[in-house]
Amino acid sequence: MNAEWQRDNAVNFDLLNRFRTNPAGLRSLIQSFLTTTPDILRELQQSLQNRNDEHTRNLLHALAGSALNTGAVSLATLCTQLTQTEEIPTATSLPIASLIEQFDQARVILQRFSDDLPAEEQQVAVHSPGDRPWTLLLVEDHPSARQFVRLALADRYRLVEAVDGRQALQLAASESPDLAIVDLNLGPSRPDSPSGFRLLQQLSDQMPTIVLTVDQRPASIQRAIASGAWTYLTKSPDLHNLSVFVDVALARATDLYRGKAETNTLDIATGWLMATYRLDPHAARQALVRLASEKRCSAVEIAQELLDSHQLH
Repeated sequence: MNAEWQRDNAVNFDLLNRFRTNPAGLRSLIQSFLTTTPDILRELQQSLQNRNDEHTRNLLHALAGSALNTGAVSLATLCTQLTQTEEIPTATSLPIASLIEQFDQARVILQRFSDDLPAEEQQVAVHSPGDRPWTLLLVEDHPSARQFVRLALADRYRLVEAVDGRQALQLAASESPDLAIVDLNLGPSRPDSPSGFRLLQQLSDQMPTIVLTVDQRPASIQRAIASGAWTYLTKSPDLHNLSVFVDVALARATDLYRGKAETNTLDIATGWLMATYRLDPHAARQALVRLASEKRCSAVEIAQELLDSHQLH
């Protein structure tokens, strides 16, 4: 690989090199970025001419995220700077030419990088037939962003993907995912297809949620947490450790749901003792604790044994 173009600051190769063990997936990520970005740039120019500020900001967010996913840091930085301004620039002031120039520089470098990837693909880890992998719901409307998450997570988790709020809610109902990864930039909400914080709140009522977005504004972070997000991640070239955040969220969820189940078991067993032996709540709970002490086990185990023996489920 030519060292001169690898040193070009238009592309950060640290991210790409982490995925070299999956050349086919990495090649797909790069090609997705190269084929979709010209369309975004054309749509961005049209949106500026129409003075559609919200759509323009959404397109800049999408382009920044797509560029970050492929290491095109110069293009991503320029897009991010434009989205953080108080007012979206007009068609005459927004540097479309600079965006196109940054993309062209990245395109040449990324295409060479893609051409240099080996044809062989290493086998990724597979789950044994008896294992049930965690199911993750990915809500993302941009192809290259979805491909990036596949590269980062698909060897360890089962992914189901939605491109809008309507599809996300349908998959949440049909697939019972264990966790959702949600991009807030899905365009405007519709009555049948919520987006942004509305969708996040609905999904957070059903499962743990991780926000994955280019939006770094403190107000957005605060609003996402208020809407139920467990973790708020901004897209960056350093997001190769996405699986760590997923593992932490799943572990927290497991502990939380286990705690709720144990509390429910204790409550049912306590109620049965109160009704059967006419005990008050304190005496019934103390009876469980005393039996647990005698049998050298936990009160939850005694409660579960009681429910099993009397079929109180």
